[in-house]
Amino acid sequence: MDGQIRSLNNKFINLFIGSFFVSLIISGLLWYFGQEVGVNYLGIAAASRALTGFFGALLGAMVFIISLTSTTYTPKITDLFLHHPIAGSGLALIIFGQLLLIAGALFGEGHAWHDHIMTVTVGITFLTTTMILPYLYYLVHFINPKFFLPIIKNNILKDINRLHQEKTIHLKIERGIFTNFDTLMNVASTAAKKDDKQLMMSIIDMAHEILFAFVENQGKEKFNWRINNPQFISGISEEGKFVLEKRKDWPEFYIIGKIMRLILNLDKSQNEVISHVCERFLEVIDECAQKEKEDILELLVMTFNTLLRNSIQTKNLERFQAVSYHYRLMIELLFSNIKARDIACERLARYADLSADEGFIRGTETILYDIGRIIIFYAYEDEQYGIDFLESFATPLWNKYIDRKDKLGEMAWKSIVKAYWEVKAKGFAILPRLMFERYLQNNKEAHKSSLESLFMYTNTLHWEYNDRLINMTNLTAKSSKIAHDYYSRNFKKNSKQTA
Repeated sequence: MDGQIRSLNNKFINLFIGSFFVSLIISGLLWYFGQEVGVNYLGIAAASRALTGFFGALLGAMVFIISLTSTTYTPKITDLFLHHPIAGSGLALIIFGQLLLIAGALFGEGHAWHDHIMTVTVGITFLTTTMILPYLYYLVHFINPKFFLPIIKNNILKDINRLHQEKTIHLKIERGIFTNFDTLMNVASTAAKKDDKQLMMSIIDMAHEILFAFVENQGKEKFNWRINNPQFISGISEEGKFVLEKRKDWPEFYIIGKIMRLILNLDKSQNEVISHVCERFLEVIDECAQKEKEDILELLVMTFNTLLRNSIQTKNLERFQAVSYHYRLMIELLFSNIKARDIACERLARYADLSADEGFIRGTETILYDIGRIIIFYAYEDEQYGIDFLESFATPLWNKYIDRKDKLGEMAWKSIVKAYWEVKAKGFAILPRLMFERYLQNNKEAHKSSLESLFMYTNTLHWEYNDRLINMTNLTAKSSKIAHDYYSRNFKKNSKQTA
């Protein structure tokens, strides 16, 4: 969006230059063919009427357009427009021209300044005529949220930098940051009601930049402003406020909380906005994991927990697939951060149970397969990570379901068998042997039936459109080959097999 602001400014300048040269040519011709000596006072009267007309037209346009936009989006736009250099200079030029006309009446023909004032008045009228078209163009485009919202965002980022660079407390700057951020989120709420997904995602990007700025500057303050005037979103308990104040991460919680309150009220048609939010949160998680900011990581894990629970309880499959996918990526990003990783893994297992309790079978199935995928990722980093994850999280979850005689039991066995053959295909030494001895060595029938089922899914892509796109039950080429070879050697030739 900052690029769009620059584009608007460039178009304004180009339009102004074009208008200036056209007006210059016309004025030159009029000057050449006009009177040779003195000032034509009828012309000055015409200039006065022109300036007055321009001033009235601009004020009328501003009152109508800006008030309409302020009512639709935010009253903040009025303040932004009046403080913008281009807006202020345009109005100042017209007012200055009016003052010169008054001055021309006060300094008579015999005064030494009279002719100079009249000449400047004509010049101001010329500039005003040149400016009117570009100015109206800028006014109409300025009130587009794509142009005024980046100004608010940039003001917030500048204030955040000032807050961390100043050595004394600045309550006005601090209040301005959160007031301006509330303005952004109010516009996002309006966009949600109008189902303007692009605008919502643009504001989410801005909120992400602001959150990132807080995270990056945490601990770099020259004055510890976080202990003086904490800001909280409404409804937070006193006990919660106390903890956030003590940990000094209330600014990050404020930003995250506002985003969450926005997206939890979105309907099914706006699920893509949820995916966009998850992507942005993952970027912050990656940054926090690298800098070992465990308190903020805990807040972000809580955020994903809320989104996952909401998608389960509303049985919103599309949203669940998107959130659970990003939840898995979050756990993969946290592989070296034990505290945050363990919290996330424990909750993921709990949400598998919640999905089963809610009758949301596809949710439990997805998590069972994701657990196997995480094992593979961790083993890639270090095989011992994969073994630890198997022992601590995968085994307890799988063991809950493998003895069931229903669809969930079948899903659990298929997720185990798929994970085993994928791990084996990657060439790990210890991990596949542990999985085989624990699950498959003494459960040949479950192994056989699971392979037969997995062999039926030969398409890499999922059979329905979703954010994951890839079929969870599909074996990769190498794992499929060695699994087929094993099946041919160890199980009956006449068994059902449709690979």
